[in-house]
Amino acid sequence: IVLECVNMKNFLNWIISNN
Repeated sequence: IVLECVNMKNFLNWIISNN
């Protein structure tokens, strides 16, 4: 679950970076 949370955060961070 923790890994999933971190993965989600990285994914959102990636989207913000692409924006």
